[in-house]
Amino acid sequence: MDHNALRSTLDTGKQWIANFFALFTQAKSFQDNPIIGSPRLNRLGLHILRVILAHGIFRLRQAFLLFLISADERRAFHRDGFLLVTNVLPPEAFEQLQQSFGHPAVKLHSSRQGDTLTHSQLLSPQLQSQIATIQSILREPALLNRLRYASGMLLSPWFYFLRIENHLKKPAAQQPSTNLQQIPNDPQKMAHADAFHPTMKAWLFLHDVSAEQGPFCYYPASHKLTVKRLRWEYQQSLIASKTNNRYTARGSFRLDDSGRKNLTPHPPKSFTVPANSLIIANTFGFHFRGNAAQGSTRDALWASSWRAPFLPLPLPDNQKLRAFFYKKMQQHL
Repeated sequence: MDHNALRSTLDTGKQWIANFFALFTQAKSFQDNPIIGSPRLNRLGLHILRVILAHGIFRLRQAFLLFLISADERRAFHRDGFLLVTNVLPPEAFEQLQQSFGHPAVKLHSSRQGDTLTHSQLLSPQLQSQIATIQSILREPALLNRLRYASGMLLSPWFYFLRIENHLKKPAAQQPSTNLQQIPNDPQKMAHADAFHPTMKAWLFLHDVSAEQGPFCYYPASHKLTVKRLRWEYQQSLIASKTNNRYTARGSFRLDDSGRKNLTPHPPKSFTVPANSLIIANTFGFHFRGNAAQGSTRDALWASSWRAPFLPLPLPDNQKLRAFFYKKMQQHL
């Protein structure tokens, strides 16, 4: 075997080892990982095994964090898959948060999905140090303790400033003369689950959210691991590596009309809420971004936690660990 062939064989072996160990992480792409996406292995139950294990471990981690929120809020979160808290921050702290959104150090980065433009800024430790009030706000117990419980982690989630600009259309001058098709719809407006395991996302809205601003929508109780849901997950796992829907292929399963009728007995709840409202959701449950008026926007402090679904104990919260995860996140921005 010549040198190039040997190197190719070694590289292939390393890739398969990496793909195997990815099974024990939050990796979810059926398209990019031939083990996760293997129809043969998923026919034998690989995907379902990961789903069941991740959910069991998530509940175990939460059992260590019962002291963080009230029993009523725990019951509501487990019953519905979401938690809504109004007036979550004291008025002075909330006003400071609104002002921080416009701080000169905040440089929103933009990305487009269909006809929606998302402007976001990761609140890294470096950026937090430049905004005098933001660190104390992000450590506010009324906010942080609820996020910790919902994520099953003591480690703080990632925080962002977020602006959603809805229903954009391409300017007439940019339209091809022979093709006047509109920009495709925002894929986040189709009901979906984010991953195979429980994940936490949260929005603390900086202004009132109306029906015209594309509110967050959630199917209550759709996060529960029922027999119907497991059967649906199994069927999706058999086709995910071959589907034309790139989001499903990457492990964020989309819910079509037949699945919605079978899996979501309750109508979706649309969160039209006043300013200073906190919505925390388990995004294994089906959710979507609501329809919006053209050019409408909504601003929020956004939090997200996707870490280590198979870790049986909550990650502790310390400065070095937070800095490490923020650095890893910045590398992917």
